[in-house]
Order: sequence, then C-alpha cells, then structure tokens
Amino acid sequence: MYKIREAKLEDFSEIARIHDNPVNDHLSNRQVNLDKALFVQIIEDEIGKIYLVEKSGSVVGFVLFYINLSKRTLYIDRFSICKDYQKKGIDEHLYQKVKQFADRNKLEKMETQITTANPIVLTFFDEKGWKKIEPFRYNKNL
Repeated sequence: MYKIREAKLEDFSEIARIHDNPVNDHLSNRQVNLDKALFVQIIEDEIGKIYLVEKSGSVVGFVLFYINLSKRTLYIDRFSICKDYQKKGIDEHLYQKVKQFADRNKLEKMETQITTANPIVLTFFDEKGWKKIEPFRYNKNL
C-alpha cells in the first residue's frame, strides 16, 4: 500500500536518492544533485512543500513546490518517480495532492518548467490541461 505525506528533515537522503538518479522520471534531463540547505529551508521556512509517496517504508516518488501567495501561484519545481514505480499511478496521486493544496489555498495558477524530452512526463502534463507558454515553461489556470 502507498502512503502520501509531507516530507520531514530526516527524509532528505531518500528523496535525494530518487532526485539525483537520472533513470527516474524528472521534469528535467539535467538533474543537479538536491541541495540539503534548500531542502531544510523549504521544510523549516515553509517557502514551499514537499510531498512524498512511500511503499513499505521506502520513498518511491516526491513533488517539491513553491507558493507565491501574492501572485496566487504554485510553482512545481521538482517531480520525480522511481523507475521501478512508474506507470503505477503514483504521479497522479502526487499531482492530485498538489492540486488539492492549490484549491484549498485559493490559488489561481500552477506553473512549471519541463526540459525533458521524456514522452511520459510530457503526456502526463498535457493530459492534465497544462499549456506550453514559452519554450520549456508550462502553466495551468485553476
């Protein structure tokens, strides 16, 4: 059974393991290793959120996003799923959790940058109604 929850400081190494591995699905083909200081800042300063999915106590996917309340916008910065858990609906569950957060906080738009050519990632966002507004930049009005 899968479990979705907010990340805690002690989750850094498992999330970094997924994030830093290029065989996993990502928004970008050029993954830079996850910075621990940024991770800590997101959790402690609440400048964003990180939701993760666990299976049998191991992290198998996560989404990291920022919130700009003045612009009523949520920005998805990182969205990664372990290769062995792709096409099992984990991306959909994480996405719905983020969308629920945006709806609860009365946000008007979601944005992201997608620089991967991975058709799974591109199709996922396309099927959700995201629009390409600039090269690599996508948004969705809520």
